[in-house]
Formats: sequence, C-alpha cells, structure tokens
Amino acid sequence: MKEFLPSFVFNRSRGLNKQKVEDINLKVNELIVDANYVNLVKDREIVLELGSGYGDTIIHLAKLYPQKLFIACEVYPKALMSIYQRATDENLTNVKLFNQDARLLLKDLKDTSLSLILVLFPDPWPKARHFKRRIIKHETLALFKQKLKNNGEVFIATDHESYKEWIANVILNQDFFTWQADCEADFTKEPDWWVQTKFQSKAINEGRSTAYIKLK
Repeated sequence: MKEFLPSFVFNRSRGLNKQKVEDINLKVNELIVDANYVNLVKDREIVLELGSGYGDTIIHLAKLYPQKLFIACEVYPKALMSIYQRATDENLTNVKLFNQDARLLLKDLKDTSLSLILVLFPDPWPKARHFKRRIIKHETLALFKQKLKNNGEVFIATDHESYKEWIANVILNQDFFTWQADCEADFTKEPDWWVQTKFQSKAINEGRSTAYIKLK
C-alpha cells in the first residue's frame, strides 16, 4: 500500500529509452539529496519546491539568494536533467534535487526546518474522480505546517479555475495557516521574485489568469 496517493503520472519519459533514463539518473545523482542531508543543514534558510518542472523558478531564486539552500522536488527525467544542467552551468552550489514524491522527503525532515514551500502550477487533475490526487489538501497543508519554521510561508500558484476554487475551499477549512490576502488584487499580483515560464505564457495566451496564494 502506497504511503501517499501519487499526485503525478510516472510514465512521462516520452522520447527516452530505458538506457537514456538510466544515463540521466546517473548524472543528476550528483545533486540528489535525502532527508539526512537536509537535516544536517545549519544556519541556512531552506526552500523546497514541489514539482520544479524545468527549473525556471528555482534556478532564478537560487541566483537571487545564494545564501539559501533550494531543493527541487521533481520526478521526470527530462526535467531533472534540465535543472541539473542549468545549476551546473551557472555554478549554483545551493541547488539540490529530490527525485521522488516530495512528501516522502517532507515527512522525514526535522520539524520547523523550512522557510518557504513553493507549489507552482501543480497538476490540476481536472476530472472529478481524480480530485483526490490533487496535492493541495488538508493533510498536505498539515504536513507543510509541521515542517515550516514559525514564520514560514507556503506560496501556491495555479491558472486552473476548478483548482482555484478547490484550493480556496481547502484553505478556508483549515486552521494551520492564515491566508495573506486583503483584497482581490492580492490574488492576481505576482510576487517581486516571480519569473514567468513558457507554460504560464501559454496559459496567458489562451486567456487563463493565474491566482497567487500566500499562506503564513
């Protein structure tokens, strides 16, 4: 029995044969870390991103804040290779990888060890029968709260209308975090550190707006 119901599909190694996947895994292994590594980090803020994609945000932030440690949680080989390549090309020693379900890492981290958790454009699982696979739910927020420092934050972004409603409902029915929003404009304003990805650009071109949700 799986500990967590996966919030992603495993078979997304399109265009890659088994040998290519093995070659990628061998290479990116240089940056792979586990909870034991993270739990030994001292006097350094730690940022965790769930589903880092091709690394646009986490590489951008790692360059902005070299004093912080950034952990990119990603399972797809092409995406892992992209983050690895960009981090090594930029000589970023503050970027590490975790190549399994991020919740497996989170559960083994020391409590109150993270400063920020990013969940940017998670899979919306649009069909009702798949809603249970959505990563944003009560038990995930409870896990986030346990692992964040007292002043830690969660930042979520989505351009999917149904998921926006789902996330709002989850937030309004929990007492772990306070939603940092005073007016509607707070949901549509990009944070200062934001970097637009090609996927967001595509969504904008298709008329989909992004909701930015900050929890503290």
